[in-house]
Amino acid sequence: MSTHLERLHVQVARRMDAPALAALNQAVQQMHHDWSASEYLVPDPRAAEEFFLHKVGDPSALVLVAERGGHPVGFLYAQEMHRPANPFTAEMTVLYVEQVAVLPERRRSGVGRALFHAAEAAAAKRGLDGVRLETSAQNSAAQKFFERLGYDAYSVRMKKDL
Repeated sequence: MSTHLERLHVQVARRMDAPALAALNQAVQQMHHDWSASEYLVPDPRAAEEFFLHKVGDPSALVLVAERGGHPVGFLYAQEMHRPANPFTAEMTVLYVEQVAVLPERRRSGVGRALFHAAEAAAAKRGLDGVRLETSAQNSAAQKFFERLGYDAYSVRMKKDL
């Protein structure tokens, strides 16, 4: 029987992790689709697996998987983003967190925190300027989690569907 007391292990994902990443992605993808079906697609496990197979080999990407007792319980996918300097903004290269998911029964057990600490350490090792992310305006639980990790709101994205 698995318990929260088992050692949590976070590592860079490998090709063999792609099916688990796709499975972990389904709940977060469905949640986003439910919030905005015009923007987010219905979860497609095969497409997600192919996506993660490509990303685990991309040097500008970071795909982490968290395991407890040898079982995947969460993942984080991030991509390096570079903004060149222009007359209005400074040059900046950051690690942009695209997706993070933790199994519902494993939330509030340190999995998300461990994934973010590993991502922040990877960003620092790569010499990046910081870590950025966005979250849905409706996702207050995620916003509170990110704030507990020390993330500050710095921008508001708005949309108007036509």
